[in-house]
Amino acid sequence: MYERPTLGVALALTLDAAGREVVGARVAVGCVGPRPRRFPSVERLACGRTLTDVLADAGRLAAVAADAVEPADDLHGSADYKRDMTRVFVRRALEVAGARAMGQESHARYPYTVIV
Repeated sequence: MYERPTLGVALALTLDAAGREVVGARVAVGCVGPRPRRFPSVERLACGRTLTDVLADAGRLAAVAADAVEPADDLHGSADYKRDMTRVFVRRALEVAGARAMGQESHARYPYTVIV
């Protein structure tokens, strides 16, 4: 049986040599609309800032992604639900990426987060 996920988030942060400043960011969300989509607006907001600042602002960055997503109502959820889940999971992905960059793991906090 095939089950399509309600939401998929891919996020990568590239840090400077000192590990303090975000010099590159990629954020993509899939399964909420007709095709996966990157969010350059979120990527631009993350770049050029310290990792600490990006993590402190994770909620706002996630809200920008949620506002930009174009979800479709379907059997997996309403557009509003998918927009809310985009906000939640982009924030979580930022927190997980930040924790990993600082040498910490956050699997206990988000047990269903898949990280490769």
